[in-house]
Amino acid sequence: MAKGICGLGVLFLCAACESNQLPPPPLTLDLGAATSATFGGDGSLTVTRNGMPLLATPPGMGLLSRAFDANSPDGWHDPAQTTAYTFVPLDPRTVTVESPSPGVLHVTTQADGSPTVLVRATLASDAGFYTGMGERYSHVSASGAIIPMHMLIDAQYESGTNDAHIPVPLLVSSNGYGVFFESHQAGAFDVAATDASTVMATFEGTDASVWFFFDPDPLEVVADYVNHVGLPRPLPRWALGPMYWRNHWASDQAVLADAVELRNLHIPTTTMWIDDPWQTAYNTFVPNPAQFPDPPVLMGEMAALGYRVMLWSTPYLEKPGTGPDDGARDLYAQAVTDPGLFVRLQDGTPLAAPGNDSSAQYGMIDFTTSVGRDYWSNLASAPVSLGASGFKLDYGEDVIAEFFNARLGIVYADGETDRTARTYPLGYHAAYHQALDAARNDGVVIVRASSYGGASIADMIWPGDLDNDFSHYGDEGSNGTLLVGGLPSVVVAAQTLSVSGFPSFGSDTGGYRNGTPTKEALLRWAEHTSLSVIMQLYGGGDGSHAPWAYDDETVSLYTGLAALHTELEPYLSSIVHVAETQGVPTIRPLPLAFPADAMAAAFADDEYMLGPDLLMAPVVEEGVTSRQVHFPPGAWESFWTNVITVGPTEVEESAPLGTPLLFARVGALLPMLAADIDTLTGATAPAVVTANQRPTFEARGWPSGPATATFDDGTWIAITDVPQGVGVTFVPGVLARAIVVTLDLTSRTGDTAPLTHVLIGDSDIPALASEADVRASGTSAYVLNGNTIVLLLTASAVAWIE
Repeated sequence: MAKGICGLGVLFLCAACESNQLPPPPLTLDLGAATSATFGGDGSLTVTRNGMPLLATPPGMGLLSRAFDANSPDGWHDPAQTTAYTFVPLDPRTVTVESPSPGVLHVTTQADGSPTVLVRATLASDAGFYTGMGERYSHVSASGAIIPMHMLIDAQYESGTNDAHIPVPLLVSSNGYGVFFESHQAGAFDVAATDASTVMATFEGTDASVWFFFDPDPLEVVADYVNHVGLPRPLPRWALGPMYWRNHWASDQAVLADAVELRNLHIPTTTMWIDDPWQTAYNTFVPNPAQFPDPPVLMGEMAALGYRVMLWSTPYLEKPGTGPDDGARDLYAQAVTDPGLFVRLQDGTPLAAPGNDSSAQYGMIDFTTSVGRDYWSNLASAPVSLGASGFKLDYGEDVIAEFFNARLGIVYADGETDRTARTYPLGYHAAYHQALDAARNDGVVIVRASSYGGASIADMIWPGDLDNDFSHYGDEGSNGTLLVGGLPSVVVAAQTLSVSGFPSFGSDTGGYRNGTPTKEALLRWAEHTSLSVIMQLYGGGDGSHAPWAYDDETVSLYTGLAALHTELEPYLSSIVHVAETQGVPTIRPLPLAFPADAMAAAFADDEYMLGPDLLMAPVVEEGVTSRQVHFPPGAWESFWTNVITVGPTEVEESAPLGTPLLFARVGALLPMLAADIDTLTGATAPAVVTANQRPTFEARGWPSGPATATFDDGTWIAITDVPQGVGVTFVPGVLARAIVVTLDLTSRTGDTAPLTHVLIGDSDIPALASEADVRASGTSAYVLNGNTIVLLLTASAVAWIE
């Protein structure tokens, strides 16, 4: 009989057992929360919760199988070609099964010397909603699709690739489990596409490491995965303020002109990116003196106006001989002599990578060892010393696993090859943070390529070059190529990224490709990004995307949306903090937030939860002024009116341009900032309103039971909904001097008798005639308009509305 050792939730199965021995007996592991897993002697896996089936392999099939190729074991084998290879079951005696912690199952197998080229995990499909798998543009649901976990050349798309910028090999089910195939090699998930009864994860390599995470709450499944691969990097507060960027700024005066215009119009903006070109060459990290003759002066003027400045960069140096001599080619000539600085081919020559100029050739810095990271970090430290607060990092996903069905033959300094190409962005981003972290504790990088665990290195995701309209991923463009898509694509990507471990995402408001977006596209996009974690606006290479390039109404509506995003900074900060400390996603697909809601899946592509309390229904169709909104279970109140809708149900809602379809969960309490803040960082220029200049905080609530909220500075507020009235507790933090609390009392669970006065201690506080009077009052006061009360508290207090 095969030897098996079972102890502490671990079964070690013998890999050297004789073939005439019987298979090991079944192993059952208690995973906690009434969940158990059984690994059968035939290699099958069955998981039950409360005695009911939760997850299983197909009947008569083991969990793991492999494909062989004795003739070309090191050649390219496409994991997405699901029927091109013959898979045979893994001997279950070669498998290790363990439960290292409650709710977690880990299944591994090791190479046994056979010419294995692909390893596959197969599960029976079920009625759950499948999502995750990184940044995807087509649909939040993955059902019916084959999803590559690596970048591919794909000429049918306008981008020339399959747009797998951030593939994450994690499948999350609304039934309360996740499957993570721990591999940086090329792979693909076949989610009931080839066979409607199976879900398969296939990866190159000779062994497998598959993690299963179980929790009745699908959002906690994501949290368990994130804790496993690495919690996100803490995001500084300033990065949550609206951002603006352009490329091709001709001069520092052009940068300042946009910076001043934003301030004159009081369009809230905290960050400006200076995109390409800004350097003497590509990439010297030296500002071009023709554009920026005195960078310290420019940085000082931008700081005085209340801006953080970020700079665009890539991991390339241009090769001499492909253009006029310049600083970048000089750096290349020096760097090429060091064997550890460039990504190379097997013959030792540097990889010729694509770059900013298609006619040139570029070397890619090798970040796999400290040699390359230190070299690049030293160069990047120069603009940091001038005052740069961060970098926008382009590319990094272009080390690909295959090129027209052949390997490129890439070799890294640490001995890795192009088989693990997905690791490249992690070292790339780390080098820039090394430069930032040496000089400041609040620098950020925003990136477009990454892999699992990448959120612990990079801070924010920008999705690259999207279309500037309402097109969907895969729509046919005018020239016959397939489109990457516009606004609908990014609403999908924000959700799939968040549940794949990347909580901070911001697309180019208005898109990037194809020139200037229409006014409608710009503002509908801004409605979405105002209610995302990151709001950033691409101003166009010529400023044509800037709100003032349209008309006064566009300026007014965009300003209101940017102000809304800024007002919500404390709420955004709170949900980002939960993501950073617990792993719970910020943007939440409805089927994961409400797994028992049968209709949630039908609305997943264009509705989402922003944290636990805000329901957002973006308008992603051109020319419409209303849309059907699905309300999940619970009571939801319009952010703009006192209309309450109890779900689950669908309602046709009016959607005027510039007014997002936003609904608050009844029972919520939102921490907020004042409505007139220009920037979340400091400023010395006159008439620039900073957050620190507004020590009167804000909160909005819809009492229905108890609720609490915490601000960045430690300010704490709570509401208590009891029969005799509503209590409001205010404890100021470091910055707060007062708070204005706006409460809609329509849905309070206490006595419905009218509330007529407010007390602090035993004393009534004055009732004033208007909200303006309350806000102008130097002492605690309130105004009651119907069911809405606006209450000013000017010191630590417990107020009772009776």
